[in-house]
Amino acid sequence: MKLSISRIATWVSSAPMLALASAQNALAVDFGEIPDTGGGGDIHQAITDVIFGILTFLGIIAVLVIVVAGIRLIVGGADEGQREKARNMVLYAIIGLILILLAGAIVQWVQDTFVG
Repeated sequence: MKLSISRIATWVSSAPMLALASAQNALAVDFGEIPDTGGGGDIHQAITDVIFGILTFLGIIAVLVIVVAGIRLIVGGADEGQREKARNMVLYAIIGLILILLAGAIVQWVQDTFVG
């Protein structure tokens, strides 16, 4: 069987349509009543929780950068260029931690002041 470019193009263009057609039938299945998960929280609190989760993750990364920079500072030995890079890493990570703490304080202030 000889494969031509037009046959390949036809197959490539029809494959997604076939997949979408079968997905529509799968999504149309009725699963019954949706169970109550007891959530019921407001969207503001959910957004705040996500922001604080991201800030916590960034804080952990900043602390890890400080640890790696400290190791590089110790291992750098007599090479002044490596030591300077390690010092800058520590400095920038500390500045990042300060900004993360400020962002958390600002988010908390906005939530307390405007959302209630």
